[in-house]
Amino acid sequence: MKGGAFGISLALLLLAFAAHGRALGAGFVYDDHRFIEHNVAIASLRDPVSFFVDPSTASAAQGVQADIYRPLRTLHFAVDRALFGLRPFGWHLASVLLHGLNGVLVFLLLLRLLVRAPSAGSGDGSPPHGRGDASGAAVLAAAIGAALFVTHPVTVESTAWISSRGDLLAWTFALLAFEAFAKEGRRRTLLGVVFVALACLAKESALALVALVPLRDLAAPEGARPSRRTTVARTALVALVAGTYLGVRALVLPAVPDVPWMAQTGFPDDSRAAAARGMLASLVWYARVLVWPSGFPFDRNVFTDPVPTSWGDPEVVLGLGLLLSTVLAGIVALRARRGAIAFACLGALAALGPVSNVLVPLKAFSAERFLYPALPCLAAGFAALGLSAARRLSPGGRRILVGAGCVAVAACVALSWGRTASWHDERTLWEAVRRESPNNPRAYEGLGLELLKEGHIDGAERALGTYREFQPLDGKVHAELAATFRRLHDDLAGSASRELYETSNLRERLARVLRQSMLESRAAFDAWSRVGLARGRGDLALLRSTLVGWREAALELGDLREASRTNEMLSMHDGRDGASAAYEQRRMRLVIAGLALSQREEGRRRDAARDLDRARVRAESLRAAGIDPNLSDPDALAALRPLLGAMLEERPTDHALRRQRVLGMFRVAQARGREPDVADLAQLEADLVALVAAYPGDEGLRRNLDGVRARRSR
Repeated sequence: MKGGAFGISLALLLLAFAAHGRALGAGFVYDDHRFIEHNVAIASLRDPVSFFVDPSTASAAQGVQADIYRPLRTLHFAVDRALFGLRPFGWHLASVLLHGLNGVLVFLLLLRLLVRAPSAGSGDGSPPHGRGDASGAAVLAAAIGAALFVTHPVTVESTAWISSRGDLLAWTFALLAFEAFAKEGRRRTLLGVVFVALACLAKESALALVALVPLRDLAAPEGARPSRRTTVARTALVALVAGTYLGVRALVLPAVPDVPWMAQTGFPDDSRAAAARGMLASLVWYARVLVWPSGFPFDRNVFTDPVPTSWGDPEVVLGLGLLLSTVLAGIVALRARRGAIAFACLGALAALGPVSNVLVPLKAFSAERFLYPALPCLAAGFAALGLSAARRLSPGGRRILVGAGCVAVAACVALSWGRTASWHDERTLWEAVRRESPNNPRAYEGLGLELLKEGHIDGAERALGTYREFQPLDGKVHAELAATFRRLHDDLAGSASRELYETSNLRERLARVLRQSMLESRAAFDAWSRVGLARGRGDLALLRSTLVGWREAALELGDLREASRTNEMLSMHDGRDGASAAYEQRRMRLVIAGLALSQREEGRRRDAARDLDRARVRAESLRAAGIDPNLSDPDALAALRPLLGAMLEERPTDHALRRQRVLGMFRVAQARGREPDVADLAQLEADLVALVAAYPGDEGLRRNLDGVRARRSR
């Protein structure tokens, strides 16, 4: 038996590579970028405790609210980073190996549920058999059931998408807990409880073990089933571990305004009833992808996919029927002592409980990765049905049955191999989603952002325009677009020579990109103002970073009114957080005031409307800086000087402000038609010395310093 089990285990590992080996050539996609590629927290293993106490270590995304607590997954990522760096091959190899290991553990679980003790009745009500079950039909049924688990196409998302490592890792420990709990004994109990705790720390879906542990004991054949007292004690310990995990999670994760406890977002339509309808519709979706795993189904997102609005919706009615019939089948199977069938029916539903959105609302209300915890239960049911059928068939019929099982495994291998190709890179992923679901808004969001990164602006604008039609009030995507346009501007400006910048249409293109960034920032802010941050997929950090980018783009374009407006919005934002006006906002008021004076002075063509607008911008900017707008330009510049000096005393390394003070002093002297006095020359020399030290390659600064020194020496 041991040699046969080893051979089957090796075959299951090989099947894992046959079905999912194509992922080894894939890269990082979707959330992999924020969880892995750009996450500096996992670059070192020097402080692994931080993964358990600091939720920000889970992700590198700016402006994304910390709403997950999976420290063991983050630690596993850090280990992979230490082993493989940022070469995706090693990360994918680790995922395939982990999934293969889970296949072996599922095989052991099925053996525990199907193989009877020599003198005991079976778990499905058949008469007692001898040890022949352990080396015959039961082992073969367990092997085929585990093979279907390893190769089924719904496991592709969890295996090919590295960000879903938490599913693999959590259920490695969950399956190890099942194996530890398979026998009596305190050591076994303690080991199983430790595995349960590790499973919860890998992903919160392991909370389903509170129900699965007693169900697994009830499903075991008589003679191999722990005592009722042991089952009750172990269930209580598992519940205690789950409660402790929830308490630690609540302490570590920050509270999110207007979001229920433990949740990632609010209930759809602010209603638990709507979440229940969504759950019932999801059951129908789950049944379809399990039985007919064709195409490339992607998760149904609460922000972008509609939730059924009526209890009479066909999917809701069908889902309710599916739920009730599955529960009834599980109860009947328990009464008939068909334990594996009961475990398949009731265990699968229990495994889906944490992701049902009824208990706690999530950002997605159905996804193939959510099925990963349910698959071992379903594999047990499939294996039990196959074993029951084999016992009633002739030898020839058994061979046909085994052949059908092998054909099903081969078909799953082919389907999984094909589906894995869609996870190769960002663009193939979103194109696959679009092909499968042309009305899925997220396909156009993801494709548009990827096209932007590749520099295909026209294609990106078309894709994102389609997304906006679906989701006009999604502030997060507008904020992402604004940031992407800013990055595109920086890349274009940084890669161009000065000659190209001056002689081509690059200046106009850069301006167009910046204007688009401003428009997207404004759209994000408007969306959040209308529907709130939570519904607009935003948070305070993302709001602030969007306002900062909006202000910088406005400054680059010379739109001082827009820059001043966003700067004041930032000041209000910081004030709501209980902080006084930040240094950067106070500093920017002085910068904008100086630019307003300069902009007014540099107007070439007389235009009454333009002059009036400049005068208004000048007055608003000076007033915001605390300067009387009725002062003349030289007097306003002179009034600006002590304010700049106070800021420089606060932060002497702010060379941009120091440069502005130097320019202002020169302009005041020029406007008044006289040389700076002795004190001004001394201040100019001191400022220029500091600037030359900070920018040693700036010949203009050096010439100005030489000129000031020459004047002082006269």
